[in-house]
Amino acid sequence: SVTLPSLPSVRDAVLRAAVAGVDSTLASLSTDDREQRRAVEALQKSWQRAGADIVAGKKPQDAVAGFRDDIDKQQQAGRLGVLEAEALRLAVGAVAAAL
Repeated sequence: SVTLPSLPSVRDAVLRAAVAGVDSTLASLSTDDREQRRAVEALQKSWQRAGADIVAGKKPQDAVAGFRDDIDKQQQAGRLGVLEAEALRLAVGAVAAAL
């Protein structure tokens, strides 16, 4: 008998695509000045942890909430513009909807 590898569920595939959408959004953000670069780097590190927890099912709601807080902090500190913050929130919203 042949054993075929199992395919990911549709839910897992959608979740992984949504997580990749946040990665793409972060990669598209401007890093023209030092403050923007610092904000993007901090958010990339934060998302690396949060995304891994989300995909692994380790308190995914908490990971989404924590990352949203990090977006807010960067925007409130003036290192992330309104449009950039909203783009990230939209991408993270897709992740939350896929949970």
